[in-house]
Amino acid sequence: MVTTELLIRDLSRDLAPVRPRRAPGVLALVWLVVALLAVAAATSFTGPWRPGVLAQLGAAPRFALEVALGLLSVSGLSVYLFRLAIPGRASRRGAVAVTAVFAMWLWVLLWNALAPPLAPSMLGKRPHCAVEVVLFALLPALCGAWLLLRRYPLRPVATLSGIVLASALLPALLMQLACMYDPVHGALFHWLPAVILSLSAGALLYGLRRRLWGFMDNRREIPDRFRSPPH
Repeated sequence: MVTTELLIRDLSRDLAPVRPRRAPGVLALVWLVVALLAVAAATSFTGPWRPGVLAQLGAAPRFALEVALGLLSVSGLSVYLFRLAIPGRASRRGAVAVTAVFAMWLWVLLWNALAPPLAPSMLGKRPHCAVEVVLFALLPALCGAWLLLRRYPLRPVATLSGIVLASALLPALLMQLACMYDPVHGALFHWLPAVILSLSAGALLYGLRRRLWGFMDNRREIPDRFRSPPH
């Protein structure tokens, strides 16, 4: 018969001190800053930013609000995903807050599409902006997925497809500053590729979930030495 003392002694026999993991919010912001800098560097390397974009941000408050809410939405989503990857750390209030910020951002995007704060122009057009959005998202997505998987996410498909979405929204957001400004062009060639990439990643992960994350199943076999003898 396995006693409590025997169980505790066997489980604690090989224990060693470990360093506590970083707080999920801090880790999420570190990932976000590094990813944003990497995407900005890639954007600068592949072509110039739209001429006069800083003046446009100052002269068009709704355009500046669109960019600010986009950054806030991606930041909130990143923090929530890193909290979601740790069992018991994500909260309903966090999900509601992220959803509310995204809703405000989408409302401003729709408002700007119906009444553009800037005159649509071909100035700064990049011929391969949609491809760049996808390519620039890959490295941040892989790094974010690696960090999240180290935290034992109980909902790996949702968590990883979410980090893909956050990674793809970063180049899509910066492309609004680097590429031509036109609401229709932005929707089709900046935002839509980000959404398609996230949905494709989610579908792929869902299809491979049993093979890739079988080791994360909540069910665990009891070691033989802890099994009670048959009656």
